[in-house]
Amino acid sequence: TARLGEFAVATATQDYLFVAGATGTNGTVKVSGLNPARLYSMRFFGTRNEAQIRRSTYTITAANGTYAGMLQTSGTGVGNGLGGDDGSATYNGNNRSTVALGGIQANSTGEVTLQLAVTDGGFAYLGIMEIVEGPTVPELPPVAITNDIDRWTAQDALDPVAPGGVLFVGSSSIRRWETLTRDFADYRVVQRGFGGSQFSDLNPIVHRIVTPYQPSAIVVFEGTNDIRGGGKTGEQVFADFQTFVSTVRAQQPTVPICYIGITAVPSFFNNPDHDPRRRTANSLIKAHCENNPSLNLHFLNTNELLDTLHDTNGIDDPTYRSYFVDDTHLSRKGYQHFVSVIRPALQAIVAPNKTYVANPNALASGEKLFFDFGPSDVTNGDPTTSPDTNGNHWNNWHFTNGGNTINSGEHLRNLVRSTGTNTGVRMTMTGGFLCNGKAALGGLLAPNPALLGDLAVETATQDFFYSTANDIWDATSDDVPGGFMLEGLDPALTYEFKFL
Repeated sequence: TARLGEFAVATATQDYLFVAGATGTNGTVKVSGLNPARLYSMRFFGTRNEAQIRRSTYTITAANGTYAGMLQTSGTGVGNGLGGDDGSATYNGNNRSTVALGGIQANSTGEVTLQLAVTDGGFAYLGIMEIVEGPTVPELPPVAITNDIDRWTAQDALDPVAPGGVLFVGSSSIRRWETLTRDFADYRVVQRGFGGSQFSDLNPIVHRIVTPYQPSAIVVFEGTNDIRGGGKTGEQVFADFQTFVSTVRAQQPTVPICYIGITAVPSFFNNPDHDPRRRTANSLIKAHCENNPSLNLHFLNTNELLDTLHDTNGIDDPTYRSYFVDDTHLSRKGYQHFVSVIRPALQAIVAPNKTYVANPNALASGEKLFFDFGPSDVTNGDPTTSPDTNGNHWNNWHFTNGGNTINSGEHLRNLVRSTGTNTGVRMTMTGGFLCNGKAALGGLLAPNPALLGDLAVETATQDFFYSTANDIWDATSDDVPGGFMLEGLDPALTYEFKFL
């Protein structure tokens, strides 16, 4: 049982079904009687005491996709260290590993299909299968979700965020921070910034985009819009901060909460009332954090440098202005300044917590993954169906209307390889995009296979995501900086990316 847990039953592990033949030879099993309204996890075990290396691939074809995993069942010494059931010190069969597949939804008649296929060694084995019924299948929206908060929560239901990450939450300075996941690459970062927000917008939805993630630390940036757009005093911003803290503390009594000081952006000096209110809010929050260490509150003094530059040299000082791309938002240099203050403070509170976990379904050498970026509203773009005319399977973003923004922090799990099997790779947006396409908006129709090869699929080339950011003061809008992160790749491999 130390090796296989509940699978350690001799009458189950001692015999098996198998298929024999060249690589790809397979047999299938249909499982029926499942509930289409539920998600299932399935686990498989196979073994054969044989010195030859033999590998089996287990593939589930379900209503919501194809899921696959590979298992080495045989090979010299594969069971060494634990020994065999006969008490020997060595064992040439698998005695510890299983393939686990999750998030499986049966079709409308309650069926899924298992394929057992030879991968290496001429044989594939199936000794044990476990099926566990899980939660209700989340309802997919019949139309595109246009609200940032609703999109996050819908995607979180499909792809739950693991607890314990560091949550960065707040207004557009969080949303536009395209390098956030790279700047804190050794932390599991959850990015939840929504433009124009105030504490009065954030506090009522703490239960939706803060506490569900059970973060190990929270970094919050609010206050700019509260004063400039909401007309609040510094005292009111301080009171709203305290409300945020108490709302979080009702669910997580001890989680560290870090407040990024309100930045001295140029627009604060357009109204003589605004900057004094900003400084008051910062002073009150800073004093509250420092004078009450037992509350585990931390003021991140990102504002001090910019206050000094402005107060010493004035609003037209080139050095001061180099920290911004417009009168409200930071440039890349501004975000580098944020990192120089926030990183050491965060490290003193929470140790880096991102560790590499091997992905058993990761892309192997020579395998491909295709992704169609673009809307899926028919008017401006269509999803690419699978398989295409070349036999390739594609990934598509969530249902999105043309002209909509895809926000940082949005995510999509279980991308599939070109053969249609699950890679376990997740895509997370780190900087927002806009999307559009088709002929009227510059999409490529009737792509030429002689020029584009497997990428010459019209539904993929006709629409697109796009960004207008260039990190130059007021040249174009940096509101959608554009970027994404992929998780679940193999660090032992190198990858070639092709973009069109």
